[in-house]
Amino acid sequence: MSQLFGWPRANGQIGIRNHVALIPAMPYAVPVCRRIADQVAGTAVITHLNGRGQAGDDLELTRSALVGVALNPNVAAAVVVGFEPKTTEAIAERIRAGGKAVESVLISGRGSLTAAEQGARAALDLVLKASRVERVPFGPGDLVIGAECGGSDATSGLASNPSVGAAMDRIVEAGGIVMFNEVHELIGAEAGLCARAADERVARRIMEITQYAVDEAFAAGVDIADTNPAPDNIAGGITTLEEKSLGAVAKGGTSVIRGVLEFGQSAPGPGLYIQNAPPPAPESIASMVASGAHIVVFTTGKGNPAGSPVTPIIKVSANPESVETMPENIDLDLSAVLLGGATIADGGRLVWDEIMTVASGGLTRAEVLGHDEFNIPRIGPVL
Repeated sequence: MSQLFGWPRANGQIGIRNHVALIPAMPYAVPVCRRIADQVAGTAVITHLNGRGQAGDDLELTRSALVGVALNPNVAAAVVVGFEPKTTEAIAERIRAGGKAVESVLISGRGSLTAAEQGARAALDLVLKASRVERVPFGPGDLVIGAECGGSDATSGLASNPSVGAAMDRIVEAGGIVMFNEVHELIGAEAGLCARAADERVARRIMEITQYAVDEAFAAGVDIADTNPAPDNIAGGITTLEEKSLGAVAKGGTSVIRGVLEFGQSAPGPGLYIQNAPPPAPESIASMVASGAHIVVFTTGKGNPAGSPVTPIIKVSANPESVETMPENIDLDLSAVLLGGATIADGGRLVWDEIMTVASGGLTRAEVLGHDEFNIPRIGPVL
């Protein structure tokens, strides 16, 4: 493996990308951020629709997720765009406290065009400064990797997820951090996960988050077993919720589970973690990005184009039909594992090599195509 080089951050982390994040404090600011991005290369818009009509834990979830994205090691600095000072600075101050350079831009009293001009000038300076930071060597043990699946089918559980899991075990062995979430896709696999928990507290928390997901669905009049697997999962050969879950958790590997993280929460140390986040890709990926993931490895059987604004998403598929029909969205073809020409260990080595390539600066297809989906869930009423 060739030496990896990345951008050093003030908190000791290393970035594999060097974005200046444009963070709207509320939906009004999204068009302004887009105008800034049109003018200044090297920026990334964190598009979302939250920040208004929220209070309490709901508002805190939004703000902590946005701060988490700004503090992701792939982000060099941030520009926060908001309507008025109080809500804008509530985000900017926390980013500043985390050691990142940040500028604030207000729309109120200026208008969208003037705010965009001020934001573009601020972003220009930040991008230029970030580009002059000398890169330093780092190793696989410095990486934070997320494991994700979407559009799953029988090939996911049989080939691509276990192959990714083999690579995730290597990341953990190297001293890195691995996380996976999608709590609804842990249901039915709890016993095996609890057996791998570092202690009783972690095992208890795994049971708590899965039971809460079941109870929350029932409270909304939904039986998860009736809605999951989804129609595309069933069409791809998955027959039960338990079958889907057992295949899904394979992407996390076989390491000891060190803890359960909340949405956007960073891991306290090396190892494998479960994260309490929902299954839709724009939300589950957003949680891992806000938690500091350098890269997310995303397995898909039926195909899924989802990306991220600051974190490269590596798409992996073992379905030969999807590889043929959606080649522009698949980074790594593992169909040989399914068809018998390669083993799970071979697939794990291919995933590992792809992670190292992307960590070295190689672009993913989602990056090149501009897929930058990002969504923060709401947990409270609209006020």
